[in-house]
Amino acid sequence: MRSPFDTRRLSGPAACKPRGGIDFDRLDRIRERLGIVGDGERWPEEWNDPAFSRQVLGLEDEDG
Repeated sequence: MRSPFDTRRLSGPAACKPRGGIDFDRLDRIRERLGIVGDGERWPEEWNDPAFSRQVLGLEDEDG
């Protein structure tokens, strides 16, 4: 039984196999063209605190 994704029957652009992976150079060029600078906000330091996670998830003890 042939796979529905069998590319032997296709020609032209439809027969191209995906390259896979991330092209970081292309990503940088596109980000520059769009005027995107930096990565935005960073992970707030309080998110590294297990007590903060318990508080957000409502897992704290009744006594506090």
